[in-house]
Amino acid sequence: MPLHSYDDAVAYLLGRINYERNPSLAERQAFRLDRMRRLLAALGDPQERIPAVHIAGTKGKGSVAMMTAAALTAAGLRTGLYTSPHLVRFEERMRVDGETPSPAEFVDLTSRVAAAVAELERDDESLAATYFEAATAMAWEFFARRGVEIAVLEVGLGGRLDATNVCRPKVVAITNISRDHTALLGETPAEIAFEKAGIIKPGVPCVSGVANPDAAAVVRRVCVERNAPLFEIAERFDVIEGRTGEAAVRAVTIDAAGTTWGPIAVPLAGRHQAENAAVALHLLKTLADRGYRVGPQDAGAGWANLNWPARVEVVARNPTIVIDAAHNVASVEALVRTLDDDFQAARRILLFAASREKDIPGMLGAFAPAFDSVVLTAFHNNPRAMPPDRLLTLWQAVADRPADRFERSEEAFDFCRRIAGPDDLICVAGSFFLAAEIRPIVMA
Repeated sequence: MPLHSYDDAVAYLLGRINYERNPSLAERQAFRLDRMRRLLAALGDPQERIPAVHIAGTKGKGSVAMMTAAALTAAGLRTGLYTSPHLVRFEERMRVDGETPSPAEFVDLTSRVAAAVAELERDDESLAATYFEAATAMAWEFFARRGVEIAVLEVGLGGRLDATNVCRPKVVAITNISRDHTALLGETPAEIAFEKAGIIKPGVPCVSGVANPDAAAVVRRVCVERNAPLFEIAERFDVIEGRTGEAAVRAVTIDAAGTTWGPIAVPLAGRHQAENAAVALHLLKTLADRGYRVGPQDAGAGWANLNWPARVEVVARNPTIVIDAAHNVASVEALVRTLDDDFQAARRILLFAASREKDIPGMLGAFAPAFDSVVLTAFHNNPRAMPPDRLLTLWQAVADRPADRFERSEEAFDFCRRIAGPDDLICVAGSFFLAAEIRPIVMA
């Protein structure tokens, strides 16, 4: 089915069943890998021809994917990268050597996948692809057209039944695990780890950054069951910390099977990003051991100018404005530690919005002691937003001081700017969707 414009293509995708916008529609039985396999077969099975690096985890998986892909590109390998969600434009999800599809390519990719989906649906309505499945298929088609030599894939949700889990990985990674998406993945770290560990394939090496003991035990057990070599990064990396002016700087060194890589400057702010960098380096070292021409110098070169939007991203100064996509308790705690370690400010102002299904009391409780002023709002690019009046009720349950609230995020941000002095810090956090609304306002 031909689509004639960029807007037509976006409208088609938004018309698919979309668990990113409506997670209440999702049930475990709704996720089926056979549907994804049938769709990719209709596209010529590009995932069978392009080897992959597959990355799951609760937090850090996107950063690990970005760092891994940047190093592989610097090594001269034509590298595909697939991440989610996007911040502003849908095609941000798929890149080859850092380049997204052009608008014309995006329309053509969507048309190609839409035609395959329509054909499958005519045979069996249960094969109707979801939004994320269509996006994943588009990424594979894009990678095939661009002659990608290796693809770096971030899992969308969980791992075992995620649409990305039809790839043929050379190595997989599981970053740190904490509670998120509990309705689908389970309530305990062990249950969640089981879903994440579903990406581990027989005989394929696994790099683990999992710190929770129960979750780590699950990853070990699955690796044993599948005869997959396991590399746990704990005790296998060192971090050197220093300062350049007011900014903290870090470099990481890994020890992999007696071989040292590093020290290599960590491209993103926060101690947690040093751990993510260690996972990425272990992935690259594993690929090097399997014949890929990549070394520590490529990580250094690829990371030198790496920019990962909405990950402790400084988008303005005087006052300092930081945008971060932290949307669960663990990522909020990491953000607060980073603000403590890496930023100096006379006052801190938090602009917060969140999705209804998240642990909002937990996030607000973690933010409360770290901020002088709190402004609550809602994003309007997704129906999942918790209304600001309800956020205020939740805030009052965890803090004994007032907060301001605004119905629209742009009004809330304007208020933050008005009350901030040049030495203050405004932090925008709580959701990818809030980051997506506020970032273009600041950048403009």
